[in-house]
Amino acid sequence: MPRKGKVPKRINKAVRERIICEHLNELFIELANSLELNQQNSGRVSVLCEATQFLKDVFGQIESLINGHTCLLSDSNYVTTETNDLQGRNISARDRDI
Repeated sequence: MPRKGKVPKRINKAVRERIICEHLNELFIELANSLELNQQNSGRVSVLCEATQFLKDVFGQIESLINGHTCLLSDSNYVTTETNDLQGRNISARDRDI
């Protein structure tokens, strides 16, 4: 016989599962709001699909930025080399004139 005031394990498990489910629902709603999804199409599967697509787009943008950064670094190194070369030539020209 269960003691008075104590909830049986089966009920405790059901309550725990309901709390977990409610928490997951809150997280999915928060994710859907972050992605600015319509309420009509905000089932868990569609939220996950939209989040996956969003992350793919972000990773693509990051890759593009990394490639752009690499090109800019290369151009910057070229300009620095050319500037140093021109400064060396100017110094040589001044030394010849003196």
